[in-house]
Amino acid sequence: MYFIPNEGLVNEKALFYAKTSRYTLWLTEEGLVFDSTRRIKKETPESIRQNLKDINNPEYVKYDRDISRLVSIKANRSPEVIPVDVTEHKVNYFIGKDKSKWRSNIQTSRAVLYKEIYPNIDLKLYFWLDQFLGRAPLPIRQYICP
Repeated sequence: MYFIPNEGLVNEKALFYAKTSRYTLWLTEEGLVFDSTRRIKKETPESIRQNLKDINNPEYVKYDRDISRLVSIKANRSPEVIPVDVTEHKVNYFIGKDKSKWRSNIQTSRAVLYKEIYPNIDLKLYFWLDQFLGRAPLPIRQYICP
């Protein structure tokens, strides 16, 4: 799994995103957004089963979407968000005929770091065995609760 920086291809609030088989994870200044869509099995008439070109007709196919947001209470609302563990993998988007909107050689990373999400505390986000994880990188810089 890789984090992809937003270079104008998705909503401007997204700084990075990552796609898994089950959801898309959007990283914003305000926090994390989990966006999952799943196809709900719906009975289709026998004629549709025989004519596969109509199988995606909205009349016969239904999707369920779940969006969850994770926001840290009293966290820095404008943290610096940077890629960590940059990979050799590149992402290319050639959508549409307008070449000015095409993007190529977008660098990916294995992790993303929210710097100073709390005073003297960074948050590192990464995937492990297709599961999303977040933790404060060790060692945690000295932090004294008031």
